[in-house]
Amino acid sequence: YVNGRFLRESAAPGRPVRPPQEDALVPGTGFNASGSIDCAIDGFPRVQSCEFGVRRAGFGRATVEVTLPDGDSRVFAFNDGTVRAISGASSFRYGQQGDDWFLTVNGGQERYTIPDAVVNGG
Repeated sequence: YVNGRFLRESAAPGRPVRPPQEDALVPGTGFNASGSIDCAIDGFPRVQSCEFGVRRAGFGRATVEVTLPDGDSRVFAFNDGTVRAISGASSFRYGQQGDDWFLTVNGGQERYTIPDAVVNGG
């Protein structure tokens, strides 16, 4: 017998569960965060900065919109360790190394480095 006041619920074994948190919006936008990431686009200097905005939907889930130097955009959906290109990609590959996601689009003509903190906050 254990008195219930000494017990608390816990998560099932496996992936740690983070408590849901309210993620504030950048004033005047629908994004939870915005800034710049490293990008390399054929026809432009080797590595430069591309602007981004992110909408988060919980830990490990986010939609990142990247604006290219010519004003075009790419949209990527992150979902618990997988990434898919939503727009502007005829071919797409991704990988994660440490705290960074590496996205290669259109046969290597475009490359993006997206920090995990963009996806999960922090």
